[in-house]
Amino acid sequence: MDSRQALRKKLREQRANLTLSEQDIATQKVTKHLIQDSLFHQSQNIAAYIPINNEINAKIIIEKIWENHKRCYLPVLQHKKLVF
Repeated sequence: MDSRQALRKKLREQRANLTLSEQDIATQKVTKHLIQDSLFHQSQNIAAYIPINNEINAKIIIEKIWENHKRCYLPVLQHKKLVF
C-alpha cells in the first residue's frame, strides 16, 4: 500500500470513529470556513459532492452555493472516472 492509500485509509478510520455530534461540528466548521473564504465569493462555478462513508455533509455547502446564485457541479462516475 502506497503512502497515499495509507493516508486515505487512516482518515476513513478516523471519520468512522467520530460521533454524530462530532460530525455535525466538523460540518459546521468546514462550511463556515468555506463560505467566508474570498475564493468562494469570487467563484461562480463550484464543484461539490454527495457524501459517503462518514464524509463531511456537503448539503449545507451546496445550499449556500445556490443561495449565492452560483452554479454547483456534482461529479458522476463514468468508466471508473469522476466527470463533472
